Amino acid sequence: MNFFIKEIDEDDELDKISKFPKIIQRLIIKITEVIGIFFINNIDDNNKKIVIPNRKKVKVYKNINKYIKKEQDITKKRNYIILANRIKDYKKEFYNLKIINSRKYMLENLKEILQKILGNIRLEDLELHILVKNYNVENVSLIREIIQYVKIVNIITSDTGKYLNLEEILRENGIMINVSNNRRKGLKNANIIINIDFSKEDFNKYRINRNALILNTTSELFVDNLNGFDGIIVNDFEIELSNEIRKFLKENNIIKDFNIGEIYTALKYIKKVNNINISNNLNNKITILYGNNGEISKKELLNMQKNIDKSINLDYYNIAT
Repeated sequence: MNFFIKEIDEDDELDKISKFPKIIQRLIIKITEVIGIFFINNIDDNNKKIVIPNRKKVKVYKNINKYIKKEQDITKKRNYIILANRIKDYKKEFYNLKIINSRKYMLENLKEILQKILGNIRLEDLELHILVKNYNVENVSLIREIIQYVKIVNIITSDTGKYLNLEEILRENGIMINVSNNRRKGLKNANIIINIDFSKEDFNKYRINRNALILNTTSELFVDNLNGFDGIIVNDFEIELSNEIRKFLKENNIIKDFNIGEIYTALKYIKKVNNINISNNLNNKITILYGNNGEISKKELLNMQKNIDKSINLDYYNIAT
C-alpha cells in the first residue's frame, strides 16, 4: 500500500468534508490542525493520500504513524510512504516506516542517467571515480555492475583495506579498477564522479576537479558551497510517465508536490493503479536532470559532453604516442 503524504492546498478535494460549504470546510480544517489529526483520501485499493492541515504541527505525525501501522496490521500489506517535498524536513517523525526516496532509483538506473548526461559518448570509453565509505553488499554489488559498462573505475574510500581485496579479485578477471584514499590527487583530474555515500564533510576533505560532473546519489546537497566549482552536480531527475498515469496523478493532486522519481519507484511496487496496468505505463526514460540550482540546461550538458569527449580523445592520444 502506498501512502502519499502532503500538506493541504487549494487543489485538494477532501472526501469526508467536500459536501460541506467552503466556510464549514475551512472551520473543520482549522480544528483538525489544532488537535493534530488529518484527512484520508482513498485513491484505490493500493494507494491512499494523507492530507495534513499544517506540516509544522508535528504532533500530527505521531497520529499518522499509528494509523499506517494499524492499516498494515489489518491488510497485511507492505506499506510505502511517499512524502511531498515540503514534508521531507519532518521525515524523522515517520519512524519504523519505509519511506521511498529517489536514491534507490538513481542507484538502480545509473547507466540510463549517465547515458542521458553524456549523449553520444560511449559508456565503454569512460573512466569513473566512485566515492564510497561503507563496505557492504549493496555498495559492492553496485560497483560490480558499474564496471561492466565502463572502461576504468577508480574507487575513492577511507576503507581501503576491504576495497583493496575487491580490487585484487576484479583485476584477476581483467577488470581495470583502482582503489585509493589520496585526498590531494584522487579527484584532482576526475571528470565523472559518482557519490554513493560520502557526506558533505567527507567530500570536502578532497581536492576536486573544478569542472567535474558529479552524480550525487545521496540526499545531501554536499557541494553547494565549493569555491570555484564550475562543473555540474546531478542531485535529482524526472522520468517519463505515460499520459494515462500522469492524468491519474494530476486528478488526485499528487504530482506537483512530489518527486516524480519517488512516485515512479512507489508505483513499481504495485501491479495496478486505478485499473491501469503499471508495467505497460512505466519506462526508464530520463527527461529532466536537476542540480543544486534547479533544472540542468541542454547547454550545460553539451558543454560537459565536450569537456569529457576532449578528455577521452586526449587519453587516446597519450596512449598512441
